[in-house]
Amino acid sequence: MTEGKKLTKRQRVERGLPPEEELPKGSIVGGAVKNKIPWSPADLAKFKRVKILPEETISITWQGICFQIFEGVPCELPEPHANIYEEYIRQKHTRNIGVIRTSQGDVKILGYGSLERP
Repeated sequence: MTEGKKLTKRQRVERGLPPEEELPKGSIVGGAVKNKIPWSPADLAKFKRVKILPEETISITWQGICFQIFEGVPCELPEPHANIYEEYIRQKHTRNIGVIRTSQGDVKILGYGSLERP
C-alpha cells in the first residue's frame, strides 16, 4: 500500500483494521464472510424507555440483547423490546378469536370452542 492512498471503510474492516469512524449498528461489513456490527446493551440508551406490566413471565430478545420480564412485576424496557412484547400479546389474544360469516352476510366474532351458532 502506498503512503498517500487512503483505505475505504470496507477495506479497513476486511484487513482487520478498525474503521476510522464508527459504522452504524447492524451494518453488514466484510469480504467473503459478511459480518454484522453487533448491538450492545449500551446502544439501547438511545431508545426511549417504555413502562409495561407483563401478563406472563417471558424472555424478550432483540438484536441478541435479552430481557427477562416477570408476570405482574412492572418494568421499563427499551422501545424495541417493548414493541416485541406488545406484538406478542396482541398475537396471543387474536389467536383465540374466530370469525364466522352467516348466510345473511353478518359477521360474528367468537372465541374458539364457543357453542354459539350464527
